[in-house]
Amino acid sequence: MKQSITRRDFAKSLGAAAILSATRVAPIAAESPARRHNKTIGIQIPAVSFVDEGVEQVLDIVQQQGRVNTLFLTTFSYTLGTAGRQERPGELPDHGLQVYDTYDTFQGGSYTALGPRVRANSPIPASALRAPELGDFDVLSSVLPPARKRGLKCYAFIADNIKLTLPQAEKVLERGIDGKPLRNVCFNNPHYKQLILSLIADTIRSYPLDRVMWRSERMGAFGNVLEVSANRTGLGCFCEFCQDKAKRLGVRVEKAKEGLLALQKFVDATKAGKHPEEVHSGRHPRRREGRVSRRSGWCDLRAQVLRDAPLDTRRGR
Repeated sequence: MKQSITRRDFAKSLGAAAILSATRVAPIAAESPARRHNKTIGIQIPAVSFVDEGVEQVLDIVQQQGRVNTLFLTTFSYTLGTAGRQERPGELPDHGLQVYDTYDTFQGGSYTALGPRVRANSPIPASALRAPELGDFDVLSSVLPPARKRGLKCYAFIADNIKLTLPQAEKVLERGIDGKPLRNVCFNNPHYKQLILSLIADTIRSYPLDRVMWRSERMGAFGNVLEVSANRTGLGCFCEFCQDKAKRLGVRVEKAKEGLLALQKFVDATKAGKHPEEVHSGRHPRRREGRVSRRSGWCDLRAQVLRDAPLDTRRGR
């Protein structure tokens, strides 16, 4: 059955992430006013906060000071902003460990025990995916039982990024015009699909969650060219899988490369102070030829997650 996901459909799907229903959710003992009125008041919390302050104290703070009824628990991420302590130049909070985190102290990865599907299907060794900085701490095993007693809904928060220094990481990365690996994972890459689908399936089969949030914050190659910041992720993806998909969609890959390189030259010259008339030559590339398959890949992979993972949960734990 053909899956079609529009921007409007995506906006209706409870935020900017893939939301998966889990089966056999544990009963909720008490309800907050927000829960009774079906309003979600949520907060995203990294595992390290529970290690620093204690599970019960963190839950006390978010309920008493924020009237929170939903926890987005970081279970898989390699970004300091979603899985670490405060980073500079932000202000330290008025509670918890009064230290800043850096990428020298923060490692990232999985903050739960990895299940059999990840161990069997991940192109990256499962032992390398486990976040080392918190030892054997399992955020879901530690937080879900007391959170349930308080009537809190719990989401697993899974990010789409990866650490470039992991063994075999290059197998799941996007490729630039020159064929070299970029920094983001490729949604059309079957190796990454194996990893993310196995991770989500294991998570929803192993823990009594309400939902899973799959977080993805990125732009396509066109947006990266126009970005003012020098911190670009590169012009991609032009891996073999994206090129094959582009050809099936009728996109001329070489024209897409030419258009992106011409646009990059134009943007770089404009930033250097040249007037647009001095750098413009030739006709504009057709919009269709400038497209690469990143958004399409994200939507296709999201559809596969929604289609396959919930069915997998019905086969028993």
